[in-house]
Amino acid sequence: MNPYLTEEKEPTQVLLDTLDYLGITIDEFKKMSDNQVKQVVERSSDV
Repeated sequence: MNPYLTEEKEPTQVLLDTLDYLGITIDEFKKMSDNQVKQVVERSSDV
C-alpha cells in the first residue's frame, strides 16, 4: 500500500503534512517534474 496516495489516487494526510512541512502546496507538487519530486523525497527523508 502506498502511504502517500489513497486507492482513489488522492493524497493522504501523510503526504499533505510532509509537503506542508517543506512549504509546498499540493497544486505545486502535482505540477512538478519527476526530477523535482525526487528532490522533494530526498529533502523529506532528511527530516
